[in-house]
Amino acid sequence: QLVFKGGSGIALSQVENGKPYAELRAVRQMLFWTGLEDKLLLPTDAAKSILREVWAKDVRPSTVFHFLFSFAPTLLSSPHHSKRMKAEEYVNSLVRLDGGVDDGEA
Repeated sequence: QLVFKGGSGIALSQVENGKPYAELRAVRQMLFWTGLEDKLLLPTDAAKSILREVWAKDVRPSTVFHFLFSFAPTLLSSPHHSKRMKAEEYVNSLVRLDGGVDDGEA
């Protein structure tokens, strides 16, 4: 049940044909997925395995990407960490004040 500030409510399954509700349930299944427990699993096999899951069709690709990134080895660091910069400094080095993006970053 999604309750609005005015007190009225609507079932989450009725919003946008139930897509947010379906994704919420799929993310729950993804969080308890045991497909990455095998440390010797090849990345291609992991990708095929996750795409075979019934719930994968309901999860946005960006959500799956962030989920998989959380299992990345510690050697895989964020770009601002490898450049020894704060995240804000790194973003400012990529984006100009006028909102434009440096060459190679678009």
